[in-house]
Order: sequence, then structure tokens, then C-alpha cells
Amino acid sequence: MARAPLTQDWKTNLCDSGEDGDCSRSCFIGCDQFGRTQHRLRQVDRHEDPLDLSEYKGYIGSGIFTAKQTKRIRETYSIKGTYGDDVAKGIFCQPCSLIRNELEVRRRETDKRAGELASGPFPLGELNYQPIYAMATEGYRLEPQMTSQNLRHKNQAAEIEQAHALYRYILQGMNLASYR
Repeated sequence: MARAPLTQDWKTNLCDSGEDGDCSRSCFIGCDQFGRTQHRLRQVDRHEDPLDLSEYKGYIGSGIFTAKQTKRIRETYSIKGTYGDDVAKGIFCQPCSLIRNELEVRRRETDKRAGELASGPFPLGELNYQPIYAMATEGYRLEPQMTSQNLRHKNQAAEIEQAHALYRYILQGMNLASYR
């Protein structure tokens, strides 16, 4: 079916406040206003009366999902509050709740990372991780050997020398030794 040519203008101005609380519903319960419009469009598609809202059940579901996310954030970071408050804010001020949730997680994780970095380097993996491969300080063996000495290794200067040896080996392999 061919579409009609696009020749129509909007019948409503963008800043028209509407009637019967449309403006406040859009501001404070935007998800419900969206649901009403969506219901009307479905009625148009079904060739039913789009002005009949008798079967409209409300569309506040997305506010509930926002509330569940807020509850999870509160539990994760031990933030005071109740689920009832989360639901009310998720339904009646969903944009604000969504923004607050995003900023809260971002800021707390940024602070957490800054605290970890301030405490100094930390090993990845298991605690008290020690390197298990021995590298020759002169060149590099094809197959590194695991030794008990490396497991008990505490001399930081030797570890640095091993890293330099590996670095030199890589540069030699890439013919970049002259760029050091």
C-alpha cells in the first residue's frame, strides 16, 4: 500500500499544554503519557476507536524497572532508602531517577578506582603472585624454565633486569634495537 504524500502540517504546536492534565502527566508521568499515545496508535492500526481508553491499563512499567535498578544500586553501595521510595521516584520522576542512577554508579566506581590506585600497585590474579619463569639476563631462552628460585624470588632489581632483557630481545627481534 502506497503512503500518502507528506503534505500535512502538525495540528498542535510543540509547546501546546494540551487538556485534562496532559502537560503535568507528560512532565511527571511521562511513561504513562507515552503509553496512552502508544495505545491510541495500536487502536488506529486495528481500525478501532483510538479515543476509547476503556481498555487502557496504564504504562508505568518502565518506572518499575527503574525502581528495580535503583534498589540494586542501593544494595550494592549500602545506600539508605526504601523500595517504595524507589518505585515512586521511578514512576513519577523517571528521567531524574535514571540520571541519578547513572551518575551514582559512575562516581562511586571512579572514587573506588582512585582509592585503589592511591594505595599503590596491586597484583593481578592471586595474592602474593610471584613470577614463575626464569629469563636469562643475557638474551632470551626459547623455552623459559620454571625454577624454585623464582618462586621465592624477592630481589626487585633482578626482576627489573629480566624485564629489560625481554625488552631487548623483543627490540632485537623487530630490528628496533637502535631506536632505544
